[in-house]
Parts: sequence; structure tokens; C-alpha cells
Amino acid sequence: MEVFYRQALTILRPYFETAILGVFYSRKEYYKQPTARYKQWRNGKRDSPADIRKIARSLAKRSDMSIKVDEETIFQKLKPVYDSLSEHVHGQGIDVYKFQEGRENFPRYLEKSFDLWYKKLTDVFDVLCFLCRIFFLNQLKCYLNSNQGDKESANRLLQTHLVKLIPEFRELIQKALN
Repeated sequence: MEVFYRQALTILRPYFETAILGVFYSRKEYYKQPTARYKQWRNGKRDSPADIRKIARSLAKRSDMSIKVDEETIFQKLKPVYDSLSEHVHGQGIDVYKFQEGRENFPRYLEKSFDLWYKKLTDVFDVLCFLCRIFFLNQLKCYLNSNQGDKESANRLLQTHLVKLIPEFRELIQKALN
């Protein structure tokens, strides 16, 4: 099973990158009146932006923020998660997190590996909630105000352990409900 945790950690990075690109390309001019750059990316003729600093800079310049956040704040939120996930993609996580320790060279459940994977997963979700709070808070508020059942569900989520594990989730839901 140890091998599978490494794969699970490795797969989080492309998920994280794709989610960030979803925010990056979420501007109206991209999906209502696509730019040449966006069309090239969609058609596989242009690489997606990969430099976290440049992505943070671009996101900080956007005028469609629900909450104004500067480039450094965005960068400091994205970079540690991206760097940590990159360690696993490039195989460095094996020694950094001592993945082989206690493995005895056959697949088995190791609690520390699962705990590490779960922590990384919650870190990714925390960053995505941060980005949603910055760029999609108004849309989420409108949605919840027009869907009473989902609004009640969101209120119930504030009573779960997720709000302790994922602080940005709590911030997002609280602000969306107010």
C-alpha cells in the first residue's frame, strides 16, 4: 500500500495545478470571449502557466476579486503546497518523509503515510477555498441565498471537523453565509 500513497501524493499536484488554472482562466474574457492565448491552451498548442510567482502576480492584478488580496499573500499561500507536492512528483518525498521506513519491502498500510497524504489533501483544499473566497465569494453567496437546502447544508458544515482542519473552508462558508 505504501507505493499507492506515493502515487496518491503525486497525483495531487496535477489536480492542484488544474484547479489553479481553473481559477486563472475563470475570467469572463476567457470563457465568454476567449483570447487567442486561452484558445491556444485549450487546443493544446500552448503550455499552461507553470510559474507559481507569475500565476500569483496575474491573479493579484485581476479586478474581479471579491476580496482584494496582494500578490505576496497569494504566492505565500500557493508556493508551500506546490513545492511540497513537487517533492513527491520528483521522488524526493521518499527520503524526506521516510516512506521506506517500516515498509519491509512489500505493500502494507502505514498510518504515517496515510496521515501525510490526508494532510497534503487538506492543504490543497485549504488553498482552493482561499482562491474561491477571493474570486467566487459573491457567486457562492448568490447561490446559497437562492438555494435554501444548500444554505442549510453549508451551515451544518460549519459544525464539522472540516472547519478545524481547513481554516479557509471555515472562512469561505462563514463569509458566504453572511
